Amino acid sequence: MSNVSIFNFSTFISALSLFLIVFTIIDIRYRFRVAVAPFPLFKISLIAIAVLGLGTLVLDTGSAEGWSKFLGHQDRWQAALGLIFLSLIFIWILFIFKPSKFSKCNAKKFAQHLYLLILKGSDTELAVISEELKFSAESLVELTKENTPNEKISTPKARDYAYEILSLIGNRKFCQHVVANAPFTAIILFESIAKTKKYNIPIGQFTKNITTEAILNKNSILYHEDEGYKSGLLGYIKPFSRVVYGNHHLVEELGVHHASPLDIHIEIKSSWDAAQLNTYCRCVMLSFKNYIDTANWNEKLFSLCRAFENIRNSCGNIYKLNEADDDLSNHTSYNCLNITVEFFKEAIDYLSQQENTPPAKLKRRNNSHSYEDIYDYFTNHLFEIIHSAAYINCPNFNCWMIQHNIVWYAFFKSHQNQRHAWKIIHSRLRRLLYNEIKQLETYPNYKGARILGYLLNIMGLKLGEKSRNNRAYYSFHKIILKWVENNYLSLVGVEPTVASSCLPSGFLFNEKEKQIEKTYSIGMGTKTQKDSLTLT
Repeated sequence: MSNVSIFNFSTFISALSLFLIVFTIIDIRYRFRVAVAPFPLFKISLIAIAVLGLGTLVLDTGSAEGWSKFLGHQDRWQAALGLIFLSLIFIWILFIFKPSKFSKCNAKKFAQHLYLLILKGSDTELAVISEELKFSAESLVELTKENTPNEKISTPKARDYAYEILSLIGNRKFCQHVVANAPFTAIILFESIAKTKKYNIPIGQFTKNITTEAILNKNSILYHEDEGYKSGLLGYIKPFSRVVYGNHHLVEELGVHHASPLDIHIEIKSSWDAAQLNTYCRCVMLSFKNYIDTANWNEKLFSLCRAFENIRNSCGNIYKLNEADDDLSNHTSYNCLNITVEFFKEAIDYLSQQENTPPAKLKRRNNSHSYEDIYDYFTNHLFEIIHSAAYINCPNFNCWMIQHNIVWYAFFKSHQNQRHAWKIIHSRLRRLLYNEIKQLETYPNYKGARILGYLLNIMGLKLGEKSRNNRAYYSFHKIILKWVENNYLSLVGVEPTVASSCLPSGFLFNEKEKQIEKTYSIGMGTKTQKDSLTLT
Protein backbone atom coordinates (compact mmCIF):
# COMPACT_ATOMS: atom_id res chain seq x y z
CA MET A 1 0.00 0.00 0.00
CA SER A 2 1.35 3.43 -0.95
CA ASN A 3 1.67 6.19 1.64
CA VAL A 4 0.53 8.74 -0.96
CA SER A 5 -3.07 9.83 -0.39
CA ILE A 6 -4.99 10.42 -3.62
CA PHE A 7 -8.31 11.63 -2.17
CA ASN A 8 -8.76 11.48 1.59
CA PHE A 9 -11.30 12.98 4.00
CA SER A 10 -9.42 16.22 4.63
CA THR A 11 -9.04 16.79 0.89
CA PHE A 12 -12.75 16.16 0.43
CA ILE A 13 -13.72 18.63 3.18
CA SER A 14 -11.41 21.31 1.76
CA ALA A 15 -12.73 20.86 -1.77
CA LEU A 16 -16.34 20.80 -0.57
CA SER A 17 -15.87 23.99 1.47
CA LEU A 18 -14.34 25.79 -1.48
CA PHE A 19 -17.16 24.58 -3.72
CA LEU A 20 -19.84 25.81 -1.29
CA ILE A 21 -18.17 29.21 -0.93
CA VAL A 22 -18.06 29.63 -4.69
CA PHE A 23 -21.72 28.62 -5.04
CA THR A 24 -22.91 31.09 -2.40
CA ILE A 25 -21.24 34.06 -4.12
CA ILE A 26 -22.04 33.28 -7.76
CA ASP A 27 -24.48 35.40 -9.75
CA ILE A 28 -28.25 34.73 -9.75
CA ARG A 29 -27.88 33.71 -13.39
CA TYR A 30 -25.86 30.60 -12.47
CA ARG A 31 -27.99 29.72 -9.47
CA PHE A 32 -31.08 29.92 -11.67
CA ARG A 33 -29.49 27.63 -14.25
CA VAL A 34 -28.71 25.04 -11.60
CA ALA A 35 -32.16 25.36 -10.05
CA VAL A 36 -33.97 24.64 -13.33
CA ALA A 37 -31.80 21.70 -14.39
CA PRO A 38 -33.89 18.98 -16.08
CA PHE A 39 -33.10 16.45 -13.33
CA PRO A 40 -32.86 16.83 -9.50
CA LEU A 41 -29.28 18.09 -9.43
CA PHE A 42 -29.39 19.22 -5.80
CA LYS A 43 -30.74 15.89 -4.54
CA ILE A 44 -28.24 13.86 -6.57
CA SER A 45 -25.40 16.11 -5.42
CA LEU A 46 -26.44 15.75 -1.77
CA ILE A 47 -26.46 11.95 -2.02
CA ALA A 48 -23.11 11.97 -3.83
CA ILE A 49 -21.56 14.22 -1.16
CA ALA A 50 -22.85 11.94 1.60
CA VAL A 51 -21.39 8.87 -0.14
CA LEU A 52 -18.07 10.62 -0.80
CA GLY A 53 -17.81 11.92 2.75
CA LEU A 54 -18.62 8.57 4.31
CA GLY A 55 -16.34 6.72 1.87
CA THR A 56 -13.29 8.93 2.48
CA LEU A 57 -13.89 8.82 6.23
CA VAL A 58 -14.03 4.99 6.24
CA LEU A 59 -10.89 4.78 4.09
CA ASP A 60 -8.96 7.15 6.37
CA THR A 61 -10.15 5.30 9.48
CA GLY A 62 -9.24 1.93 7.97
CA SER A 63 -5.80 3.19 7.04
CA ALA A 64 -5.21 4.41 10.59
CA GLU A 65 -6.53 1.20 12.17
CA GLY A 66 -4.78 -1.14 9.76
CA TRP A 67 -7.80 -2.63 8.01
CA SER A 68 -5.69 -3.60 5.04
CA LYS A 69 -7.49 -6.89 4.45
CA PHE A 70 -10.90 -5.30 4.59
CA LEU A 71 -10.02 -2.30 2.41
CA GLY A 72 -7.83 -4.04 -0.14
CA HIS A 73 -6.28 -1.53 -2.54
CA GLN A 74 -7.01 1.74 -0.72
CA ASP A 75 -5.49 3.91 -3.46
CA ARG A 76 -7.94 2.47 -5.98
CA TRP A 77 -10.87 3.25 -3.68
CA GLN A 78 -9.60 6.80 -3.26
CA ALA A 79 -9.18 7.19 -7.02
CA ALA A 80 -12.76 6.01 -7.55
CA LEU A 81 -14.11 8.45 -4.97
CA GLY A 82 -11.99 11.24 -6.44
CA LEU A 83 -13.36 10.46 -9.89
CA ILE A 84 -16.93 10.66 -8.58
CA PHE A 85 -16.22 14.04 -6.97
CA LEU A 86 -14.56 15.32 -10.15
CA SER A 87 -17.54 14.16 -12.22
CA LEU A 88 -19.86 15.97 -9.84
CA ILE A 89 -17.87 19.18 -10.27
CA PHE A 90 -17.96 18.84 -14.05
CA ILE A 91 -21.74 18.33 -14.01
CA TRP A 92 -22.17 21.50 -11.95
CA ILE A 93 -19.87 23.45 -14.23
CA LEU A 94 -21.85 22.20 -17.23
CA PHE A 95 -25.16 23.47 -15.84
CA ILE A 96 -23.69 26.68 -14.46
CA PHE A 97 -22.25 27.79 -17.79
CA LYS A 98 -24.83 26.23 -20.11
CA PRO A 99 -27.72 28.69 -20.67
CA SER A 100 -30.98 27.54 -19.15
CA LYS A 101 -33.73 26.61 -21.58
CA PHE A 102 -37.39 25.90 -20.98
CA SER A 103 -38.30 22.35 -22.00
CA LYS A 104 -40.72 19.57 -21.20
CA CYS A 105 -38.21 18.16 -18.71
CA ASN A 106 -37.91 21.27 -16.54
CA ALA A 107 -41.18 23.08 -17.24
CA LYS A 108 -42.51 23.02 -13.68
CA LYS A 109 -39.24 24.05 -12.02
CA PHE A 110 -38.64 26.76 -14.60
CA ALA A 111 -42.08 28.28 -14.02
CA GLN A 112 -41.80 28.07 -10.23
CA HIS A 113 -38.39 29.71 -9.97
CA LEU A 114 -39.22 32.43 -12.50
CA TYR A 115 -42.42 33.17 -10.59
CA LEU A 116 -40.51 33.54 -7.30
CA LEU A 117 -37.94 35.85 -8.87
CA ILE A 118 -40.56 38.12 -10.44
CA LEU A 119 -42.58 38.08 -7.21
CA LYS A 120 -39.48 39.07 -5.25
CA GLY A 121 -38.91 41.97 -7.64
CA SER A 122 -35.20 42.51 -7.03
CA ASP A 123 -33.88 44.93 -9.65
CA THR A 124 -30.48 43.24 -9.70
CA GLU A 125 -31.94 39.78 -10.20
CA LEU A 126 -34.60 40.80 -12.73
CA ALA A 127 -31.96 42.53 -14.84
CA VAL A 128 -30.10 39.22 -15.12
CA ILE A 129 -33.12 36.93 -15.52
CA SER A 130 -34.68 39.10 -18.22
CA GLU A 131 -31.54 38.57 -20.28
CA GLU A 132 -31.40 34.86 -19.41
CA LEU A 133 -34.93 34.36 -20.70
CA LYS A 134 -33.83 34.98 -24.28
CA PHE A 135 -32.57 31.39 -24.45
CA SER A 136 -36.08 30.11 -23.66
CA ALA A 137 -38.16 32.60 -25.64
CA GLU A 138 -38.42 30.43 -28.74
CA SER A 139 -39.26 27.22 -26.87
CA LEU A 140 -41.87 29.02 -24.74
CA VAL A 141 -43.76 30.08 -27.86
CA GLU A 142 -43.38 26.68 -29.53
CA LEU A 143 -44.54 24.70 -26.49
CA THR A 144 -47.33 26.94 -25.21
CA LYS A 145 -50.95 26.17 -25.83
CA GLU A 146 -53.25 28.67 -27.46
CA ASN A 147 -56.05 30.25 -25.49
CA THR A 148 -58.79 27.70 -24.86
CA PRO A 149 -61.60 29.09 -22.66
CA ASN A 150 -63.16 26.80 -20.05
CA GLU A 151 -60.45 24.17 -20.49
CA LYS A 152 -60.17 21.92 -17.44
CA ILE A 153 -56.61 21.06 -16.42
CA SER A 154 -56.10 17.97 -14.26
CA THR A 155 -52.33 17.58 -14.39
CA PRO A 156 -50.40 20.58 -15.73
CA LYS A 157 -48.18 19.85 -18.70
CA ALA A 158 -45.32 21.74 -20.29
CA ARG A 159 -47.71 23.68 -22.53
CA ASP A 160 -49.65 24.83 -19.48
CA TYR A 161 -46.50 26.05 -17.73
CA ALA A 162 -45.38 27.83 -20.91
CA TYR A 163 -48.79 29.49 -21.07
CA GLU A 164 -48.45 30.71 -17.47
CA ILE A 165 -44.90 31.99 -18.03
CA LEU A 166 -45.96 34.05 -21.06
CA SER A 167 -48.66 35.59 -18.91
CA LEU A 168 -46.22 36.09 -16.04
CA ILE A 169 -43.65 38.06 -18.03
CA GLY A 170 -46.27 40.72 -18.75
CA ASN A 171 -45.37 42.15 -15.34
CA ARG A 172 -44.48 45.83 -15.87
CA LYS A 173 -41.40 45.74 -13.67
CA PHE A 174 -40.07 42.74 -15.55
CA CYS A 175 -40.77 44.52 -18.85
CA GLN A 176 -38.80 47.52 -17.58
CA HIS A 177 -35.74 45.30 -17.26
CA VAL A 178 -36.33 43.61 -20.62
CA VAL A 179 -36.30 47.05 -22.24
CA ALA A 180 -33.32 48.32 -20.28
CA ASN A 181 -31.14 45.21 -20.22
CA ALA A 182 -32.44 42.54 -22.59
CA PRO A 183 -34.15 43.87 -25.74
CA PHE A 184 -32.94 40.75 -27.54
CA THR A 185 -35.34 38.72 -25.38
CA ALA A 186 -38.26 40.67 -26.84
CA ILE A 187 -36.83 40.39 -30.35
CA ILE A 188 -36.62 36.58 -30.18
CA LEU A 189 -40.08 36.37 -28.63
CA PHE A 190 -41.75 38.39 -31.39
CA GLU A 191 -39.77 36.59 -34.09
CA SER A 192 -40.96 33.26 -32.70
CA ILE A 193 -44.58 34.39 -32.64
CA ALA A 194 -44.35 35.53 -36.26
CA LYS A 195 -42.63 32.28 -37.26
CA THR A 196 -45.08 29.92 -35.52
CA LYS A 197 -48.14 32.13 -36.23
CA LYS A 198 -49.37 31.48 -32.69
CA TYR A 199 -51.16 34.74 -31.97
CA ASN A 200 -53.81 33.56 -29.54
CA ILE A 201 -51.42 33.18 -26.62
CA PRO A 202 -51.32 35.25 -23.39
CA ILE A 203 -48.73 37.71 -24.63
CA GLY A 204 -50.98 40.78 -24.65
CA GLN A 205 -49.75 42.40 -21.44
CA PHE A 206 -46.14 41.80 -22.44
CA THR A 207 -46.61 43.43 -25.84
CA LYS A 208 -48.34 46.49 -24.34
CA ASN A 209 -45.89 46.91 -21.49
CA ILE A 210 -42.81 46.46 -23.67
CA THR A 211 -43.81 49.45 -25.79
CA THR A 212 -44.94 51.43 -22.75
CA GLU A 213 -41.66 50.94 -20.91
CA ALA A 214 -39.54 51.41 -24.04
CA ILE A 215 -41.14 54.81 -24.61
CA LEU A 216 -40.98 55.87 -20.95
CA ASN A 217 -37.29 54.93 -20.75
CA LYS A 218 -35.54 57.56 -22.87
CA ASN A 219 -32.37 55.50 -22.83
CA SER A 220 -34.07 52.44 -24.32
CA ILE A 221 -33.20 50.97 -27.69
CA LEU A 222 -36.17 52.75 -29.32
CA TYR A 223 -34.45 56.07 -28.81
CA HIS A 224 -31.29 54.73 -30.44
CA GLU A 225 -33.12 53.57 -33.56
CA ASP A 226 -34.48 56.93 -34.70
CA GLU A 227 -32.53 57.83 -37.85
CA GLY A 228 -29.30 56.52 -39.31
CA TYR A 229 -27.61 59.92 -39.44
CA LYS A 230 -28.23 60.24 -35.69
CA SER A 231 -27.85 56.68 -34.42
CA GLY A 232 -25.51 55.05 -36.92
CA LEU A 233 -26.06 51.45 -37.99
CA LEU A 234 -28.84 50.78 -35.46
CA GLY A 235 -30.75 53.70 -36.90
CA TYR A 236 -30.64 52.12 -40.35
CA ILE A 237 -31.40 48.49 -39.57
CA LYS A 238 -33.66 49.10 -36.52
CA PRO A 239 -33.35 45.54 -35.13
CA PHE A 240 -35.87 46.03 -32.32
CA SER A 241 -38.37 48.32 -34.04
CA ARG A 242 -38.62 46.31 -37.26
CA VAL A 243 -39.28 43.02 -35.46
CA VAL A 244 -41.78 44.38 -32.94
CA TYR A 245 -43.60 46.96 -35.12
CA GLY A 246 -42.45 46.40 -38.70
CA ASN A 247 -44.67 43.35 -39.32
CA HIS A 248 -48.16 44.76 -39.71
CA HIS A 249 -49.83 41.35 -39.86
CA LEU A 250 -48.22 40.37 -36.55
CA VAL A 251 -49.32 43.63 -34.94
CA GLU A 252 -52.91 43.23 -36.13
CA GLU A 253 -53.22 39.57 -35.15
CA LEU A 254 -51.92 40.25 -31.66
CA GLY A 255 -54.32 43.17 -31.40
CA VAL A 256 -57.28 41.03 -32.42
CA HIS A 257 -56.60 38.29 -29.88
CA HIS A 258 -55.18 40.19 -26.91
CA ALA A 259 -53.28 43.46 -27.37
CA SER A 260 -50.84 44.76 -29.93
CA PRO A 261 -47.48 46.47 -29.32
CA LEU A 262 -49.16 49.72 -30.41
CA ASP A 263 -51.76 49.60 -27.62
CA ILE A 264 -50.81 51.87 -24.73
CA HIS A 265 -52.40 52.36 -21.31
CA ILE A 266 -54.47 55.54 -21.41
CA GLU A 267 -53.00 56.98 -18.22
CA ILE A 268 -49.50 56.55 -19.66
CA LYS A 269 -50.03 58.14 -23.06
CA SER A 270 -51.75 61.17 -21.51
CA SER A 271 -48.51 62.02 -19.69
CA TRP A 272 -46.16 61.79 -22.71
CA ASP A 273 -43.95 64.66 -23.71
CA ALA A 274 -43.07 65.50 -27.31
CA ALA A 275 -40.04 63.19 -27.48
CA GLN A 276 -42.08 60.22 -26.27
CA LEU A 277 -44.91 60.95 -28.70
CA ASN A 278 -42.40 61.23 -31.54
CA THR A 279 -40.95 57.83 -30.65
CA TYR A 280 -44.42 56.27 -30.63
CA CYS A 281 -45.14 57.85 -34.02
CA ARG A 282 -42.04 56.20 -35.47
CA CYS A 283 -43.25 52.80 -34.25
CA VAL A 284 -46.71 53.32 -35.75
CA MET A 285 -45.21 54.56 -39.02
CA LEU A 286 -43.18 51.36 -39.39
CA SER A 287 -46.34 49.27 -39.08
CA PHE A 288 -48.29 51.53 -41.44
CA LYS A 289 -45.58 51.48 -44.12
CA ASN A 290 -45.44 47.69 -43.94
CA TYR A 291 -49.21 47.57 -44.44
CA ILE A 292 -48.93 49.80 -47.51
CA ASP A 293 -45.98 47.81 -48.89
CA THR A 294 -47.81 44.47 -48.58
CA ALA A 295 -50.86 46.00 -50.34
CA ASN A 296 -53.26 43.64 -48.58
CA TRP A 297 -56.17 46.07 -48.68
CA ASN A 298 -58.70 43.56 -47.32
CA GLU A 299 -56.87 43.24 -44.01
CA LYS A 300 -58.50 45.07 -41.13
CA LEU A 301 -56.72 47.93 -39.42
CA PHE A 302 -57.97 47.65 -35.84
CA SER A 303 -54.62 48.09 -34.08
CA LEU A 304 -53.38 50.68 -36.54
CA CYS A 305 -56.57 52.71 -36.24
CA ARG A 306 -56.33 52.68 -32.45
CA ALA A 307 -52.75 53.88 -32.78
CA PHE A 308 -53.79 56.68 -35.15
CA GLU A 309 -56.40 57.71 -32.61
CA ASN A 310 -53.79 57.74 -29.85
CA ILE A 311 -51.63 60.08 -31.91
CA ARG A 312 -54.48 62.36 -32.91
CA ASN A 313 -55.74 62.63 -29.32
CA SER A 314 -52.31 63.82 -28.21
CA CYS A 315 -53.15 67.31 -29.47
CA GLY A 316 -56.38 67.51 -27.48
CA ASN A 317 -54.87 69.97 -24.98
CA ILE A 318 -53.93 72.53 -27.59
CA TYR A 319 -56.58 74.97 -26.29
CA LYS A 320 -54.20 75.69 -23.39
CA LEU A 321 -52.01 77.62 -25.83
CA ASN A 322 -54.55 80.46 -25.77
CA GLU A 323 -52.80 81.55 -22.57
CA ALA A 324 -49.28 80.93 -23.87
CA ASP A 325 -46.64 83.59 -24.36
CA ASP A 326 -45.02 84.34 -27.71
CA ASP A 327 -42.50 81.48 -27.48
CA LEU A 328 -44.49 78.34 -28.25
CA SER A 329 -41.51 76.02 -28.57
CA ASN A 330 -41.40 75.49 -24.80
CA HIS A 331 -44.97 74.17 -24.65
CA THR A 332 -45.58 70.42 -24.85
CA SER A 333 -49.02 70.90 -26.47
CA TYR A 334 -47.49 72.91 -29.32
CA ASN A 335 -44.71 70.39 -29.94
CA CYS A 336 -47.15 67.48 -29.80
CA LEU A 337 -49.38 69.19 -32.37
CA ASN A 338 -46.38 69.67 -34.64
CA ILE A 339 -45.46 65.99 -34.36
CA THR A 340 -49.06 64.86 -34.89
CA VAL A 341 -49.50 66.95 -38.04
CA GLU A 342 -46.18 65.79 -39.47
CA PHE A 343 -47.07 62.17 -38.75
CA PHE A 344 -50.33 62.27 -40.69
CA LYS A 345 -48.74 64.24 -43.50
CA GLU A 346 -45.90 61.71 -43.80
CA ALA A 347 -48.35 58.80 -43.75
CA ILE A 348 -50.50 60.27 -46.52
CA ASP A 349 -47.42 61.28 -48.52
CA TYR A 350 -46.17 57.68 -48.33
CA LEU A 351 -49.57 56.39 -49.43
CA SER A 352 -49.60 58.86 -52.33
CA GLN A 353 -46.20 57.71 -53.56
CA GLN A 354 -47.39 54.15 -54.20
CA GLU A 355 -48.32 52.97 -57.66
CA ASN A 356 -50.80 50.52 -56.16
CA THR A 357 -53.03 52.46 -53.78
CA PRO A 358 -56.11 51.24 -51.87
CA PRO A 359 -59.34 51.51 -53.86
CA ALA A 360 -61.54 54.48 -53.02
CA LYS A 361 -65.29 54.04 -52.69
CA LEU A 362 -66.93 56.67 -54.85
CA LYS A 363 -70.49 56.28 -53.62
CA ARG A 364 -70.80 57.84 -50.18
CA ARG A 365 -73.30 56.95 -47.52
CA ASN A 366 -75.53 59.55 -45.94
CA ASN A 367 -73.44 59.38 -42.78
CA SER A 368 -70.47 61.51 -43.76
CA HIS A 369 -68.44 60.29 -40.79
CA SER A 370 -68.68 56.58 -41.66
CA TYR A 371 -65.43 54.66 -42.08
CA GLU A 372 -65.58 52.97 -45.48
CA ASP A 373 -61.94 52.92 -46.53
CA ILE A 374 -58.50 54.10 -45.47
CA TYR A 375 -59.13 57.55 -46.93
CA ASP A 376 -62.02 58.00 -44.51
CA TYR A 377 -59.73 57.26 -41.58
CA PHE A 378 -57.30 59.93 -42.63
CA THR A 379 -60.03 62.42 -43.50
CA ASN A 380 -61.65 62.16 -40.10
CA HIS A 381 -58.34 62.47 -38.29
CA LEU A 382 -57.43 65.60 -40.27
CA PHE A 383 -60.87 67.00 -39.53
CA GLU A 384 -60.43 66.45 -35.78
CA ILE A 385 -56.97 68.03 -35.84
CA ILE A 386 -58.41 71.09 -37.58
CA HIS A 387 -61.17 71.20 -34.99
CA SER A 388 -58.59 71.07 -32.20
CA ALA A 389 -56.69 73.94 -33.80
CA ALA A 390 -59.96 75.87 -34.07
CA TYR A 391 -59.99 76.21 -30.27
CA ILE A 392 -57.11 78.67 -30.57
CA ASN A 393 -58.48 82.19 -30.66
CA CYS A 394 -55.78 84.33 -29.07
CA PRO A 395 -55.13 87.82 -30.46
CA ASN A 396 -51.39 87.42 -31.04
CA PHE A 397 -49.43 85.74 -33.84
CA ASN A 398 -49.69 82.35 -32.12
CA CYS A 399 -53.16 81.79 -33.56
CA TRP A 400 -51.92 82.21 -37.14
CA MET A 401 -48.81 80.16 -36.43
CA ILE A 402 -50.84 77.19 -35.22
CA GLN A 403 -53.86 77.32 -37.50
CA HIS A 404 -52.11 78.24 -40.74
CA ASN A 405 -48.38 77.60 -40.57
CA ILE A 406 -48.63 74.21 -38.87
CA VAL A 407 -52.03 72.70 -39.68
CA TRP A 408 -53.42 74.28 -42.85
CA TYR A 409 -50.11 74.48 -44.70
CA ALA A 410 -49.33 70.81 -44.04
CA PHE A 411 -52.79 69.61 -45.08
CA PHE A 412 -53.53 71.89 -48.04
CA LYS A 413 -50.59 73.95 -49.25
CA SER A 414 -47.63 71.57 -49.31
CA HIS A 415 -46.51 70.73 -52.87
CA GLN A 416 -46.84 67.01 -52.17
CA ASN A 417 -50.56 67.52 -51.58
CA GLN A 418 -51.47 67.36 -55.27
CA ARG A 419 -51.05 63.60 -55.52
CA HIS A 420 -53.78 60.98 -55.87
CA ALA A 421 -54.39 60.09 -52.22
CA TRP A 422 -54.29 63.73 -51.16
CA LYS A 423 -56.88 64.68 -53.80
CA ILE A 424 -59.31 62.07 -52.47
CA ILE A 425 -58.74 63.15 -48.88
CA HIS A 426 -59.04 66.86 -49.76
CA SER A 427 -62.39 66.24 -51.42
CA ARG A 428 -63.76 64.38 -48.42
CA LEU A 429 -62.25 66.79 -45.90
CA ARG A 430 -63.81 69.79 -47.62
CA ARG A 431 -67.14 67.96 -47.54
CA LEU A 432 -66.82 67.25 -43.82
CA LEU A 433 -65.93 70.85 -43.03
CA TYR A 434 -68.79 72.19 -45.14
CA ASN A 435 -71.32 69.78 -43.64
CA GLU A 436 -70.30 70.87 -40.15
CA ILE A 437 -70.85 74.51 -41.09
CA LYS A 438 -74.12 73.79 -42.90
CA GLN A 439 -75.53 72.31 -39.68
CA LEU A 440 -75.51 75.84 -38.28
CA GLU A 441 -78.57 76.52 -40.45
CA THR A 442 -80.75 74.04 -38.56
CA TYR A 443 -78.79 73.30 -35.41
CA PRO A 444 -76.61 76.19 -34.22
CA ASN A 445 -73.68 74.75 -32.28
CA TYR A 446 -70.25 75.81 -31.08
CA LYS A 447 -68.35 73.10 -32.93
CA GLY A 448 -69.57 74.35 -36.29
CA ALA A 449 -68.93 77.91 -35.14
CA ARG A 450 -65.31 77.08 -34.30
CA ILE A 451 -64.80 75.40 -37.69
CA LEU A 452 -66.24 78.41 -39.51
CA GLY A 453 -64.09 80.79 -37.48
CA TYR A 454 -61.02 78.73 -38.30
CA LEU A 455 -61.75 78.82 -42.05
CA LEU A 456 -62.45 82.56 -42.04
CA ASN A 457 -59.20 83.21 -40.22
CA ILE A 458 -57.20 81.05 -42.64
CA MET A 459 -58.82 81.90 -45.97
CA GLY A 460 -59.96 85.45 -45.21
CA LEU A 461 -62.96 87.50 -46.31
CA LYS A 462 -61.70 88.16 -49.83
CA LEU A 463 -61.44 85.64 -52.63
CA GLY A 464 -58.04 86.18 -54.20
CA GLU A 465 -56.49 84.95 -57.42
CA LYS A 466 -56.34 81.21 -57.96
CA SER A 467 -52.74 80.03 -57.61
CA ARG A 468 -50.61 77.02 -56.90
CA ASN A 469 -50.87 77.67 -53.18
CA ASN A 470 -54.65 77.86 -52.94
CA ARG A 471 -55.86 75.62 -55.76
CA ALA A 472 -56.67 72.82 -53.29
CA TYR A 473 -59.26 75.02 -51.58
CA TYR A 474 -60.00 77.94 -53.93
CA SER A 475 -63.51 76.75 -54.85
CA PHE A 476 -64.12 75.74 -51.26
CA HIS A 477 -63.22 79.27 -50.14
CA LYS A 478 -65.79 80.66 -52.56
CA ILE A 479 -68.49 78.34 -51.18
CA ILE A 480 -67.73 79.26 -47.56
CA LEU A 481 -67.89 82.98 -48.27
CA LYS A 482 -71.19 82.48 -50.10
CA TRP A 483 -72.61 80.57 -47.15
CA VAL A 484 -71.57 83.32 -44.71
CA GLU A 485 -73.12 85.99 -46.93
CA ASN A 486 -76.45 84.17 -47.04
CA ASN A 487 -76.71 82.69 -43.54
CA TYR A 488 -74.79 84.73 -40.99
CA LEU A 489 -77.51 87.32 -40.40
CA SER A 490 -80.12 84.64 -39.76
CA LEU A 491 -77.70 82.92 -37.35
CA VAL A 492 -77.29 86.22 -35.49
CA GLY A 493 -81.06 86.44 -35.14
CA VAL A 494 -81.47 82.86 -33.87
CA GLU A 495 -78.34 82.36 -31.73
CA PRO A 496 -76.31 85.54 -31.34
CA THR A 497 -73.77 83.91 -28.98
CA VAL A 498 -73.06 81.12 -31.49
CA ALA A 499 -72.82 83.70 -34.27
CA SER A 500 -70.32 85.67 -32.20
CA SER A 501 -68.26 82.47 -31.72
CA CYS A 502 -67.95 82.18 -35.50
CA LEU A 503 -65.73 85.26 -35.59
CA PRO A 504 -62.08 84.71 -34.65
CA SER A 505 -59.86 87.30 -33.03
CA GLY A 506 -59.58 90.40 -35.24
CA PHE A 507 -63.00 89.89 -36.86
CA LEU A 508 -66.00 92.08 -36.05
CA PHE A 509 -69.68 92.04 -37.01
CA ASN A 510 -70.78 95.51 -38.03
CA GLU A 511 -74.50 95.36 -37.39
CA LYS A 512 -75.15 98.81 -38.82
CA GLU A 513 -73.43 98.11 -42.14
CA LYS A 514 -74.46 94.44 -42.11
CA GLN A 515 -70.99 93.19 -42.83
CA ILE A 516 -68.13 91.26 -41.23
CA GLU A 517 -64.90 93.20 -40.97
CA LYS A 518 -61.36 91.95 -40.52
CA THR A 519 -58.74 94.34 -39.13
CA TYR A 520 -55.13 93.32 -39.72
CA SER A 521 -52.26 93.97 -37.34
CA ILE A 522 -50.47 97.25 -37.87
CA GLY A 523 -46.88 96.93 -39.06
CA MET A 524 -44.13 99.53 -38.77
CA GLY A 525 -44.92 102.58 -40.91
CA THR A 526 -48.10 101.08 -42.39
CA LYS A 527 -51.72 102.07 -42.17
CA THR A 528 -54.45 99.92 -40.71
CA GLN A 529 -55.78 97.45 -43.29
CA LYS A 530 -59.31 96.10 -43.34
CA ASP A 531 -61.29 93.55 -45.31
CA SER A 532 -65.04 93.27 -45.22
CA LEU A 533 -67.74 90.87 -46.37
CA THR A 534 -71.21 92.26 -47.01
CA LEU A 535 -74.04 90.07 -45.72
CA THR A 536 -77.43 89.55 -47.32
